[in-house]
Amino acid sequence: MKYLLTIILLSVSATAMATSWEELTTEQRSVLSEFRDQWDKLDADRQQRLALGAERWLAMEPKERSNMRRRYSRWQRLDADQRQRLLQRWQQFQELTPAQQRKLRQTHRRLRNLPKAQREQLRQKFEQMDGPERRRALQRMQRRAEMERRRVQTERRRAADRRQQRSQR
Repeated sequence: MKYLLTIILLSVSATAMATSWEELTTEQRSVLSEFRDQWDKLDADRQQRLALGAERWLAMEPKERSNMRRRYSRWQRLDADQRQRLLQRWQQFQELTPAQQRKLRQTHRRLRNLPKAQREQLRQKFEQMDGPERRRALQRMQRRAEMERRRVQTERRRAADRRQQRSQR
């Protein structure tokens, strides 16, 4: 009985959090117009994410919007497997520490700034590796990332210890 009551309360609270189409601003409704007919059928979480996305869109500069349109168009051209792989990589990235994310972004920036021929050469070298060689290369990268994570943890712990020592003086 408790279980059933909990489910009912959760569903009622989720419904209460839903945003009606009329509650959206005129600008949000304009951005989300393709969802109008199905809005009431969307779950509250999806409605909320879409409304927040519309707000972000409205806050963008025209150049940012243009870039987003271009990226979305590229996304739509991907097949289902490519999209799935990208989503998995994004989830893996989100699980990294902020320091690891920063380091990965820096590495990506460095690679992106290499001459195209050099980038292609590195890509070909990786693609030419056989399965075991690739696994070893990826394992080395994972070990480096783990060492970096531990280094950051140690730095944080030492900084916390120093703060604690200063506060005790």
